Amino acid sequence: MDGAGCRLIMFATGVIFEGDFKGGICPNVGKMYYPNGNIYYGQHKEFLRDGHGKMAYFNGEIYEGQWENDRKNGKGKFEYL
Repeated sequence: MDGAGCRLIMFATGVIFEGDFKGGICPNVGKMYYPNGNIYYGQHKEFLRDGHGKMAYFNGEIYEGQWENDRKNGKGKFEYL
Protein backbone atom coordinates (compact mmCIF):
# COMPACT_ATOMS: atom_id res chain seq x y z
CA MET A 1 0.00 0.00 0.00
CA ASP A 2 1.70 3.14 -1.16
CA GLY A 3 1.42 6.16 1.16
CA ALA A 4 -0.81 4.30 3.57
CA GLY A 5 -0.15 3.21 7.12
CA CYS A 6 1.50 -0.19 6.97
CA ARG A 7 3.06 -2.57 9.45
CA LEU A 8 6.32 -4.41 9.20
CA ILE A 9 6.89 -7.31 11.60
CA MET A 10 10.51 -8.15 12.38
CA PHE A 11 10.33 -11.79 13.40
CA ALA A 12 13.94 -11.94 14.67
CA THR A 13 13.26 -9.29 17.35
CA GLY A 14 9.48 -9.33 17.68
CA VAL A 15 9.36 -5.57 17.00
CA ILE A 16 6.47 -4.25 14.92
CA PHE A 17 7.11 -1.08 12.92
CA GLU A 18 4.19 1.05 11.80
CA GLY A 19 4.58 3.91 9.33
CA ASP A 20 3.53 5.47 6.05
CA PHE A 21 5.51 3.64 3.39
CA LYS A 22 5.91 5.58 0.13
CA GLY A 23 7.13 4.03 -3.09
CA GLY A 24 7.89 0.86 -1.16
CA ILE A 25 10.35 2.78 1.03
CA CYS A 26 10.17 2.71 4.81
CA PRO A 27 9.89 6.20 6.33
CA ASN A 28 12.48 7.44 8.82
CA VAL A 29 9.71 8.31 11.30
CA GLY A 30 7.25 5.83 12.70
CA LYS A 31 6.03 3.86 15.66
CA MET A 32 7.70 0.73 17.01
CA TYR A 33 5.96 -1.74 19.29
CA TYR A 34 8.27 -3.90 21.40
CA PRO A 35 7.40 -7.38 22.75
CA ASN A 36 7.82 -6.12 26.36
CA GLY A 37 5.00 -3.57 25.89
CA ASN A 38 7.15 -0.48 25.30
CA ILE A 39 6.15 1.84 22.44
CA TYR A 40 8.48 4.25 20.62
CA TYR A 41 7.41 7.02 18.25
CA GLY A 42 9.98 9.04 16.39
CA GLN A 43 12.96 8.94 14.10
CA HIS A 44 14.98 5.82 13.41
CA LYS A 45 17.78 4.52 11.21
CA GLU A 46 17.25 0.96 10.03
CA PHE A 47 14.78 0.40 12.89
CA LEU A 48 17.20 1.57 15.59
CA ARG A 49 16.05 4.65 17.54
CA ASP A 50 18.05 7.57 16.18
CA GLY A 51 17.11 11.27 16.25
CA HIS A 52 14.21 12.74 18.20
CA GLY A 53 11.70 10.34 19.68
CA LYS A 54 9.43 9.43 22.56
CA MET A 55 9.45 6.10 24.40
CA ALA A 56 6.45 5.12 26.49
CA TYR A 57 7.54 2.33 28.81
CA PHE A 58 5.18 -0.44 29.85
CA ASN A 59 5.40 0.72 33.50
CA GLY A 60 4.02 4.17 32.57
CA GLU A 61 7.29 6.12 32.52
CA ILE A 62 8.09 8.27 29.47
CA TYR A 63 11.31 9.51 27.90
CA GLU A 64 11.27 12.14 25.17
CA GLY A 65 14.46 13.43 23.63
CA GLN A 66 17.44 12.53 21.52
CA TRP A 67 18.54 9.03 20.60
CA GLU A 68 21.61 7.73 18.83
CA ASN A 69 22.21 4.15 17.74
CA ASP A 70 19.25 2.89 19.81
CA ARG A 71 20.35 4.63 23.06
CA LYS A 72 19.31 7.82 24.82
CA ASN A 73 21.86 10.48 23.88
CA GLY A 74 21.90 14.26 24.30
CA LYS A 75 19.02 16.27 25.71
CA GLY A 76 15.83 14.67 26.88
CA LYS A 77 13.19 14.57 29.57
CA PHE A 78 12.33 11.49 31.61
CA GLU A 79 8.99 11.33 33.46
CA TYR A 80 9.05 8.91 36.37
CA LEU A 81 5.94 7.54 38.05
